Amino acid sequence: MTAALAWNEPWASAGHEIAWGQQGSVVPAAALVDVNVDATVATHRDGVAVVLGAATFSTATGELTAFKGLPVNGPRLNLWRAPTDNDNGMDWTGSGPTRDADVWASDRLRLLEGRLISMQDDGGGLAVCVRYGVPSARQHVDVSYLWRADGERLELSAHVEPGPGWGSTWPRIGFDFELPGEFYEASWAGFGPGQKYPDTGMAQRLGWFTATVEELQVPYVRPQENGARSGVSTLRLGGAEKAGFSITFSGGDFSFTAQPWSQEAVAVAKHTPDLVADGITYLTLDAAVHGIGTASCGPGVLPKYRLAPGPADFRVVIS
Repeated sequence: MTAALAWNEPWASAGHEIAWGQQGSVVPAAALVDVNVDATVATHRDGVAVVLGAATFSTATGELTAFKGLPVNGPRLNLWRAPTDNDNGMDWTGSGPTRDADVWASDRLRLLEGRLISMQDDGGGLAVCVRYGVPSARQHVDVSYLWRADGERLELSAHVEPGPGWGSTWPRIGFDFELPGEFYEASWAGFGPGQKYPDTGMAQRLGWFTATVEELQVPYVRPQENGARSGVSTLRLGGAEKAGFSITFSGGDFSFTAQPWSQEAVAVAKHTPDLVADGITYLTLDAAVHGIGTASCGPGVLPKYRLAPGPADFRVVIS
């Protein structure tokens, strides 16, 4: 529902939208994708790889390395983000050193690495278990990945189970993928067109949106976490110059960020011009995200938007 000017005014022309409202959660027709995969394809080994339908997996890492001939590296568990100014701010309502960024630095989330524990056929699917941890620390997170395929589509169901010893919050529970840089355009069903985090972006509306990966970025003077779109049910990445050159991720309520540079590059950059595309599209699909808050000038993230370490489930269908 919108309210627009019926006639010209000195400050705007007829048809200019002055207010809008939205009720319910109607999913755009373009986003209606069948996300039920009837697993009919079995796994088989091909040298140092495992093949499941149109997907190829590394026997060294358990990660997806290609889908329908396209290189797709991931997923890798990600619990970190390039700290925002608010993450580095002191929560005025708290006591003591309560900077979120300090908690994450203490837990060394930036250094999270995975080690393949097991990889085996699971009645027609592929079950992969990876333990993630950080150097010189006992904390760990076990992730169980279950892959199933029907010959055309690939279903991922992941369960995240953290061990004890983590700090009070995590920035995210996400999964990183690396795609060719030719995937430079995104279309999604969810909130947009701008960024939206759990406690920000209330002006975004639910719909079907398209933007280049470059347009998804928010050029803060000091580079930091940015550009997440939430409430997503379908995400398509492609390159407009190649007909049919696309990959689609469909699921429930997830968030995504897509960048032409790594999160590590964002974290070390001092100014926006320091960020240079390196030929890879870095995609993160988030099952959960910590809020942004206002700690650079006021209160931190409100309790309802804080992400405490804990179990999580994530499911997506790739086509």
